[in-house]
Amino acid sequence: MTEGRFALAVPGVDEVVAYRLAAAAPTDRQPVVIVHGYAEHAGRHERLARAAAGARHEVYALDLPGHGRSSGRRALVASYTPLVASLEALVARAAADSGRRPALFGHSMGGAVALAYALDDPRSISHLVLSAPYLVDANPRPKWLTALAGPVAAVAPGLAVAKLDAGTLARDPAVGAAYVADPLVHSGPVAAATGHTLTAMGRRLLSSADRLRVPTLVVHGEEDRVASVRGSQELAARAGDTLRLVTIEGAYHEMHNEPEGTGVPGRFLSEVLGFIGQAAAPGGD
Repeated sequence: MTEGRFALAVPGVDEVVAYRLAAAAPTDRQPVVIVHGYAEHAGRHERLARAAAGARHEVYALDLPGHGRSSGRRALVASYTPLVASLEALVARAAADSGRRPALFGHSMGGAVALAYALDDPRSISHLVLSAPYLVDANPRPKWLTALAGPVAAVAPGLAVAKLDAGTLARDPAVGAAYVADPLVHSGPVAAATGHTLTAMGRRLLSSADRLRVPTLVVHGEEDRVASVRGSQELAARAGDTLRLVTIEGAYHEMHNEPEGTGVPGRFLSEVLGFIGQAAAPGGD
């Protein structure tokens, strides 16, 4: 996804690269803002971007700080603060360009960042879509190790503590191979600071879920081996009627990249665009 590339000004954050994809036809529909997950970049969600543009939505996306073409130490996430600040700037840009509040989509860590933003500033977006949000690790660590995570992250933030298995992203082996070969993807180890931030923020966001005031759709694969579906189930239980949860049997973490024969990518796009389309209907914004 390279069309409409521009530099996004974010106070206190180094260069952030963002993208704009024009709607396929003149539109009065609200824009869609896409937030990618940990270690990847906006281009890995090009299929959704093009489908949304085809449905007459302007699409905005960004490479989060330390990811893709944006500056910063690769995939070191010591705090969600610069990520949320970058998202705030992009939402403001989308709203200013269109005159409408955007719908916000976030995948994995990007889902957690989008949720954090929605809790802080619910009036700036019309609807929220979370794809396999990273709230609970699918591979639980022993309690003693979790207790040490904070001190280790403070003393040695860049220490390698884990590594994402690209083969667990989707059931199609080609997806993992492409992920590892992608020069804009960080396929190295997870840093101590990053691991601690993601898990600690997951707990914090779940504890605040009862404050969610934005109409929300969460879609999660039941066989996700990266972000546990239990996190989305707990989020739904705490958020109440403002949130609709859809779980997809057999699906892994990247539902948009599952094998076409499973029907998962088609259902995923249908759920997401159907929800956003409802938001765009007269009286839905």
